[in-house]
Amino acid sequence: MKSARYDLVKQCLVFNFDCYIEDSGFIHALGRSFLTAEGLVNIYCYAPAGDFNSVQPEFEKIVSTFQLSPEHRYHPGSDANQSPTEKSVAWKEIGWVLGLMAVAGIGWIVVSRMRNNVCSDEI
Repeated sequence: MKSARYDLVKQCLVFNFDCYIEDSGFIHALGRSFLTAEGLVNIYCYAPAGDFNSVQPEFEKIVSTFQLSPEHRYHPGSDANQSPTEKSVAWKEIGWVLGLMAVAGIGWIVVSRMRNNVCSDEI
């Protein structure tokens, strides 16, 4: 990576890098990384090093059009204000679902063993 800086206006990490590809030679690339509430969005534009300067304006135009919708933007400290109970609600719901699945599975096993007749799909 040649350079990296954080763009406060666009709220993204701006960087450039070079790579060597066997049988193709060097490529030059520009990248942008956007932090979201769900993870990271990376955008890469690359071209052979000799052609990069001629296509760079188009690459800049491409990456400048990316926008995160407000509901997906990262908000620092947004979950820091949640109580431990609020943070654990999702895990409780997952626990209930898994518990109900286990009960249903056990019920299916018990009922299938209590049957006296054999069904054609059991042979």
